[in-house]
Amino acid sequence: MSTPEDMAQCEHRDCFGNPPIAAGRDEIRRGMTMSEYGLDAHQFREHVVRPALQRLALWSQAAENLVHGTALKESNLRYVRQLGSGPAVGPFQMEPETHLSLWVNGIPRYPVLRAELVNMTTFSRGADVPSPSEMIANWIYAAAMCRVHYYLVPKRLPAADDALGMAKYWKTYYNSVMGKGTVDGALPHFQFACGVLG
Repeated sequence: MSTPEDMAQCEHRDCFGNPPIAAGRDEIRRGMTMSEYGLDAHQFREHVVRPALQRLALWSQAAENLVHGTALKESNLRYVRQLGSGPAVGPFQMEPETHLSLWVNGIPRYPVLRAELVNMTTFSRGADVPSPSEMIANWIYAAAMCRVHYYLVPKRLPAADDALGMAKYWKTYYNSVMGKGTVDGALPHFQFACGVLG
């Protein structure tokens, strides 16, 4: 049985005991490798990202690379809750306020999209909006919500092989000017997602 001291030491470690990976200059210089992600990044793409986008009928190679890169950057495929006191959840680290805004302000304009999102969830059909906690365990839904977030942006997606364009797009429309992320810090993740690294 774990002691309180053990729990305190493990508080910010993943299920394998690994400490958080900090995005810094070394990450930018050497690029990301498969071993630096908590899950197999290729399997996550194949079994989570691609099926989610296909179910929404919003798949393109550019969209897949952008959504995949977003998960790589946001959580390193390690965390389903934001470290520290932040509210973000799921592998795409979407905040509950953003999740609610998408459901209230964007999704209702697209009834077919809304119906498919509802079919992806496990929430009570009597509720108007799924709980954001759905994104913690239901990764197909989390990937779909990330794609919807980008789908509602009026600007065209970057080209499928434009890692820098995707890092800038992520910073502008997902992380936002209020977020702590940077284009330089995101770039290696989008290079990996675009097949430039790894």
